[in-house]
Amino acid sequence: MDEDLLLGAGGGILLGMVLLIGGRNMLRRGRGGEMSQQGSAAVVMGFAAIVLSIAVFVQFLTGVPFKRAVIISLIGLLTSAATAVTGGSVVKRRLTKKKTLAAKLTDAAKQGHSILWNQFLNQVSPQDFEQFALWLFSQDGYQVTPTGGTGDQGIDLAMERDGMTHVAQCKRYLDRKVGSPELRDFYGALVDAGADFGYFLTTSEFTEAAQRFARNKPIELMDRDSLARYAQQWLKFARESIICSYCDTENRPGASFCRSCGAPMKR
Repeated sequence: MDEDLLLGAGGGILLGMVLLIGGRNMLRRGRGGEMSQQGSAAVVMGFAAIVLSIAVFVQFLTGVPFKRAVIISLIGLLTSAATAVTGGSVVKRRLTKKKTLAAKLTDAAKQGHSILWNQFLNQVSPQDFEQFALWLFSQDGYQVTPTGGTGDQGIDLAMERDGMTHVAQCKRYLDRKVGSPELRDFYGALVDAGADFGYFLTTSEFTEAAQRFARNKPIELMDRDSLARYAQQWLKFARESIICSYCDTENRPGASFCRSCGAPMKR
């Protein structure tokens, strides 16, 4: 008799799980219709079946009255469900947590011209693309100051190195190429700023007219392929970078002085 009771309780748990899963799916698909009502009923029946079945096990194992066994099983099930939901949310947040820009560009650039690199350039926001450029030039030893935003006058980054002033413009395009009008505007901004050299970066490509305009001018054009090569060049040394002991700034390999505070680097 006891064996039949336990088998029935086990079957009740399985039936309850089937009802819960089926009801949840019906709720998702129903979206307020008749299917949603049926799904709600299935969820309630499934939950009740599981609680009653667990209560049978509790009564069999402890000998407590059935009503008390129902209360114990209900409290235990609700506590377990709350713990599972909370723990699942934490795990989900950790698994789906967005990588930092540095991590994404490092992973992407290491892949060169692969799908991951193209995916990164296609998904990066205009603001993050500027941060990507800032990271690249900082690795190259430039003192970089972001100037992008409203009223930037065609210049996103102002840079200094070896007593020379360089400027950069970043255009995050997906479905169009950078044309000569944008190069003309950038060249005008470069001259107005009194810069010695300029870089024009894009996630796309440059038109032939833009390339012709840039010839014999102090401008370097960097499209998505050039960016991949440039990034890979500095990622090769990323693990060898020197950390300043005074301001914790990361410096390129072989640096004698910190690019941020100017302190001598310890060997």
